[in-house]
Amino acid sequence: MARVFATARRAPIPAPHADPPGELSYGGLLATTFTPLRLPDAWPQFAKDLNAAADGDASALETAARQQRTPQAYAEATKSAAISCLDGPAHRPSTAWPRVIDDLTDSSRLWGPVLGWWLWAPCASSWPATSDDRYTGPWNASTKTRILLINNRYDPATGYGNARAAEKRLGNAVLLTVDGWGHPSYQEPSTCTDQARERYLVDLVTPAKGTVCEPDRRPFP
Repeated sequence: MARVFATARRAPIPAPHADPPGELSYGGLLATTFTPLRLPDAWPQFAKDLNAAADGDASALETAARQQRTPQAYAEATKSAAISCLDGPAHRPSTAWPRVIDDLTDSSRLWGPVLGWWLWAPCASSWPATSDDRYTGPWNASTKTRILLINNRYDPATGYGNARAAEKRLGNAVLLTVDGWGHPSYQEPSTCTDQARERYLVDLVTPAKGTVCEPDRRPFP
């Protein structure tokens, strides 16, 4: 995977069997990689497509990348931006965002810039709405009902370390760890997790602190 990214960064990879034939750019590779990393069921085919690109034929990946450049795909991105902009802090001037992007890049060399410019930069100065009921804290308030957090240990989108930090920061929370992959937790089928989630939603009962649920299957048997 690292080799394919390095190749695409130097020059586009040919996609002779795409319809129509073309090339896979570095940006296109980023776009088409973001979603499969969240979906363990997609990994076998994605691995084949990456291998083909490593051998010089990025047709399958370029076809997938084009699907990210449709009106429907842009509409989905707008939904995410709406949530982030309304839940996030007050608008920042657009001149502050290069520094923010640099900070995000320090955390994730590949995905920091992608998420920064795609998901959070629209909030800088162009998002037209504000939320009147956005909760701003205190985050350590002891809620009447304990908060249940569920996170995959190997989640590529919401890192497990952040979930542990959230459990500590919230005043009355417990983290249920799923020893699996993908994002969010239900991408990795787990009877144990489903039962814990149901008990919480129906009876407001949380698992004991430190509980770990195993997935029902593994992506690499």
